Amino acid sequence: LAARWSELELAGEPPSEAELRWAVAAVTSRAYGATETLGGKEAGLSLLIPMVDMANHLHPPNTAKGLEADGRSFVVLAAEHIRRGEQVYLSYGPLPNMALLNQFGFVLQASPTDFALVHFPEAAELPQSCQAIEGLVREREGGFSPWQPAG
Repeated sequence: LAARWSELELAGEPPSEAELRWAVAAVTSRAYGATETLGGKEAGLSLLIPMVDMANHLHPPNTAKGLEADGRSFVVLAAEHIRRGEQVYLSYGPLPNMALLNQFGFVLQASPTDFALVHFPEAAELPQSCQAIEGLVREREGGFSPWQPAG
């Protein structure tokens, strides 16, 4: 980092490793994902948007968000009637608490997307006629995963 800092002729001293880690955590926990069409292809963007990052998470939210067609403005619109004093929510996605904690530093008291993985190697031995196999997770190769979601 120090070499690149000098190479770019940036002012001041480069940040310490601890300062860099703090900055990365601050940015990644507040950034919003969006897509932009460039040359006919969709490109993913990560945006820091003042004030929008202060909205709390709820899935599904009571708002819709995104970039204006010209790509110059990020807008948040009410998706339903929001009464005076009611919170405006954005959705960070249908994420389980583990993902919310890892990425954003909080958990929900009750999350319909929470699940646990249960080791169930016997799944591979279930007869194909068993109705329960319809709900089991398969590996890419087509066999049943020994780890199945429960919750």
